[in-house]
Amino acid sequence: MGLRDLGLSVEEIKDYLSDDSSDALNKKVIPLRQKIEQRIQNPQQILTILRQKESHNTQLRNTDFYVAKKCFLPKREFWCSDFKADCSEEEIARAYSEFYQEVGAGLMTNKMLSGFLTALPQAHANQYADFGFRIIKEKSYDDEVKIPIITQNDGEYIVAKVESTGIGIEKGLAAIRKYAEANDLELGDDLWQFNIGINIERLGLTKDSILAYAITDNEL
Repeated sequence: MGLRDLGLSVEEIKDYLSDDSSDALNKKVIPLRQKIEQRIQNPQQILTILRQKESHNTQLRNTDFYVAKKCFLPKREFWCSDFKADCSEEEIARAYSEFYQEVGAGLMTNKMLSGFLTALPQAHANQYADFGFRIIKEKSYDDEVKIPIITQNDGEYIVAKVESTGIGIEKGLAAIRKYAEANDLELGDDLWQFNIGINIERLGLTKDSILAYAITDNEL
């Protein structure tokens, strides 16, 4: 942001830059700084509102259970854990705890998206528990954490709302797979699983969650 962007004339800018007396600092520079801070704060507040709206939309609370549908999801960045495979429930719980120790325990309760990214190509039936995964937490722009970041690309996805149990997730995967086959759509290799809300009940999952697969077909 330049001084001209604040509506100052060339002469006013020269006056600001050339006068370095303490009186000028109090009368000119401090009010100018406050004006700049206000100009910065306003768009930041708007961005915060937009991000909250995006998060609410992605959670798709009005989606019916086990009814797959196609929708557009925006690009998002997530902090992610190392790839995990062949984990017992105890190992999953430990990995979840270690991940949030890295990103900061306080982020567990913010409203940014969280969940898992599972390497489960084509929504294969009855194989969810056997495939490797990463724990994910949507990146907060106000927090710098030096751990890996993974990007969810924007585009068309097939999504379904499920109960976060083994049976519920498999039922949701079957609905997504059936929808893709019926509409001749190709699914991506990764299952994005987003928690709904922040009340974690078991193994890093809320009571209900959203399953999402990117559509890789050229014809959407």
